[in-house]
Amino acid sequence: MRLAMRRSAPSDSSRFWAEPLEHRQIILLWAAGMAIISGHVSAEHEVRVQTTVRETTVRLGPPPSATALQVQLNAAIASKTAVFTIPPGEYNFSTVNFDLHEATSLQLVAAGVTLWFEGPAGINMSNCDGVHVIGPLAVNYTNLQHHRSGLPGITYNLLNCTDVVSEDVTIYKAPFFSVTAFNGGGGHIFRRFHLPPDTATLNPDPYPHQRDAFHFTDLRRGVVLEDSDGGYCGDDFLNSHNTVMVVLEVESPTSLLLINPHLQNVEKGRNTVYGTNCVLENLREGDEVHFFAFGVNGSTSPAVPLGGASVVLASPVSVSDQRTLAAASTLSKMVTSTHSTEVFVASDVWRVQFTAGVPTSVGPASLVNLDAFSTPGTVVRNNTFVNSVYNLGRFKSNGGQIVNNTFSGAHSHNLEITPLLSYFEGTLSVVRDVLVAGNTFIGEGTDPIHCNPFCNNNCQRGWRCGVCADCAEDTPWAVNITVIDNKYTSP
Repeated sequence: MRLAMRRSAPSDSSRFWAEPLEHRQIILLWAAGMAIISGHVSAEHEVRVQTTVRETTVRLGPPPSATALQVQLNAAIASKTAVFTIPPGEYNFSTVNFDLHEATSLQLVAAGVTLWFEGPAGINMSNCDGVHVIGPLAVNYTNLQHHRSGLPGITYNLLNCTDVVSEDVTIYKAPFFSVTAFNGGGGHIFRRFHLPPDTATLNPDPYPHQRDAFHFTDLRRGVVLEDSDGGYCGDDFLNSHNTVMVVLEVESPTSLLLINPHLQNVEKGRNTVYGTNCVLENLREGDEVHFFAFGVNGSTSPAVPLGGASVVLASPVSVSDQRTLAAASTLSKMVTSTHSTEVFVASDVWRVQFTAGVPTSVGPASLVNLDAFSTPGTVVRNNTFVNSVYNLGRFKSNGGQIVNNTFSGAHSHNLEITPLLSYFEGTLSVVRDVLVAGNTFIGEGTDPIHCNPFCNNNCQRGWRCGVCADCAEDTPWAVNITVIDNKYTSP
């Protein structure tokens, strides 16, 4: 049966939603009985009681505003609430992020919830540990203009988080990368994510997800992406890697100034792969790094090792005096012109100290692999990827797996398992121990899996696609890559 009835709204509706499900069902049944007795009916406050208690749904007054929801969530996080349920409905955050900051062991229930944003805003989890997001949750945007390079910002972002599980999330549009996890302990699970095509009936955007669909970097442990479908993106389907740092200055045998080349402007502090300032900040005592030099052909050559591991002595310190930043700017221009890298604004500089002297061959423009943040063991399985302006993926996760996925519609028939020095992406010196098995590639040619860079349709920087390494043997870029039981079919 379905009944519409009037009853007094609780003075604090959040108290109702904080009750366990069983308690809420009992309240609803009581409310239904009272409504039958009183005969009151209201279109605003309604309770629907169906044939069984399990199917009961409720609306006790309108859901809180976006601002009120954020206040309630902040309070729940501060009080270490175990379960926080967002009332079903639509919430317009406009240009403000929906923030989960320093949440620990929190179950966030968001079934039937749609969050609306504008511009670069989105869902931003930062410094969280053990959060579990349960949908169906939808994310959408208003007034989102399409830009070839996207609008740097976030949509579903995990920054400096550990062991976050996210399930049943639909993202209709994204101004930049759709799903991201940057820095921190990692170990996240992304399950049943959906990135559909544009639903507009008039002039739909063929690529409503304006850059990469999934992008993971600088994690102590890799992620699991499974049972999802995504694409219609203006860049790659997926990326998993770390960020290679650049030596600015050798202050002493045990002290270096390092540049994070993926931060475009430290003053903006955007939470994107090209705008987050906490990669070096997260180094800790005991973490290991390795040093490398550019090869004879710059970013198109494999990196050259410069000795063994060095051990970090203590947490790094940010350096921002004008002399240092001016020197960093000069060095960045030299690196770009000499080694054919992407242009980077060297505004994020850190002093890192070591327990013993670094290799004597280390100097300005040397490369630094942060071994502790190499995003190892990323698993991509049972997903469907459809329509990308660029690559099938760029995968640099040691010990990772790409299994039982379906790929189609990538303009660049290139699943790349290799460091990419032009973008300062490792791990260095090689990517190793990756399994690529049981995948289906539709309309991507017969050899889309490559173990050296620059093998997309454009054959960049002098490479000929016909001689790109197919991973059957080790290369200077990738070692022990297993490619088995994949299917390559026509569209």
